Amino acid sequence: MFPQTHSPGQRALSDFTKLKDQVINVGGVALVHLLYHFRLAFSGWCHARVVLGGESFTALAEGLTDSLEHLGGVPAEHRTDSLSAAYRNLDPVAQEDVTKRYQTLCRHYGIDASRIRTERECLAPLPFQVGVNYTEAIVRATSSSTFTLRRVLYSVPVRLINERLRIHLYDASFVDFLERCLKAEQDERRTRSQTMLTKFAGFPAIKLIDDYDFKFAAGAPKKTVQTLLSMAFVERKENVIFLGPSGAGKIHLAIALGYLATQSGIKVRFIAAADLVMQFEKAQQRGQFDHYMRRSLLGPSILIIDEVRYLPLQGNQANLFFQVIAKRYEHGSVILTSNLSFGEWDRTFAGNSALTAAMLDRLLHQAHVVQIKGDSYRLRDKRKAGVLMPDDGAMSS
Repeated sequence: MFPQTHSPGQRALSDFTKLKDQVINVGGVALVHLLYHFRLAFSGWCHARVVLGGESFTALAEGLTDSLEHLGGVPAEHRTDSLSAAYRNLDPVAQEDVTKRYQTLCRHYGIDASRIRTERECLAPLPFQVGVNYTEAIVRATSSSTFTLRRVLYSVPVRLINERLRIHLYDASFVDFLERCLKAEQDERRTRSQTMLTKFAGFPAIKLIDDYDFKFAAGAPKKTVQTLLSMAFVERKENVIFLGPSGAGKIHLAIALGYLATQSGIKVRFIAAADLVMQFEKAQQRGQFDHYMRRSLLGPSILIIDEVRYLPLQGNQANLFFQVIAKRYEHGSVILTSNLSFGEWDRTFAGNSALTAAMLDRLLHQAHVVQIKGDSYRLRDKRKAGVLMPDDGAMSS
């Protein structure tokens, strides 16, 4: 006896089996069936699929494809003796066809045909398309733009008349085919929606949470930021305020949250505070104030306002800014970045302490305040390049 050891993500095994001493009745009649059983050697993760009928390549291909889709990854090697059953009652030519189809299926998934979390991390990614359990045939389109395959008449576009065609005849049932078509359509719609939402958001650049250096910005509370990734704050109409010195990554985090929201189907709008006031004034002059407010500022689920600092705003401009915050209060989330402490905000808003207090009251009522401490990324890069000496950075701040 030699103990067998397996590496994570290395080997999968599959076979057809029956439930011993178990009878399943449908309408009082015993259901004749098998189980396709798939198992990972390292972790013991299993998946089973009911097979109506006997052992066949189609059942093997559908079982393997279904198992890999549920697993969410591909092991390096797949072992099965199920092909021997599929060979029964087949002539040599048919046996060779089954062998080629199995090899094609394994090549599609990048499998060598020869503890679950740990093993999943070692699995190769699934291919974009689902398995290749089809039969390939070469036919020629007739003058009536049709061809016949396995006694079934198919039509083709007129431009293919008299052309030789390579046909993939899938073994999947119509329900499986329809399910895959619907999934492909759903994925395409999701991708289109994500693209449109990202374009509408108006991000100056795409930033990702994974690209943010929490080690450099030692004061950035990583756990607080990670709790925001669920987007629960959007459902609760809560605000997020990033405070910290210039160059510490406030905008990076704000955009990263906004971009993640667009990929989750949430409507987002990004705008700098100065541009917001300027567009407000233009809308007022054109008599489109209400339309601009409703469409651009109240419509999105998340409004990201960047760079609230020493603008400063004039009296009317401060009032316009306050209206945005007041009308979004408890109706939509605001993500805001500033390098000023809250005690300094009245300098930005025309020295109007009452207006500033009323605005902060609404902003902070249901808010996540993320205080970032640290040096500037931009100055760090310049120091590395030798452009700035350490004392220069202190003078710049």
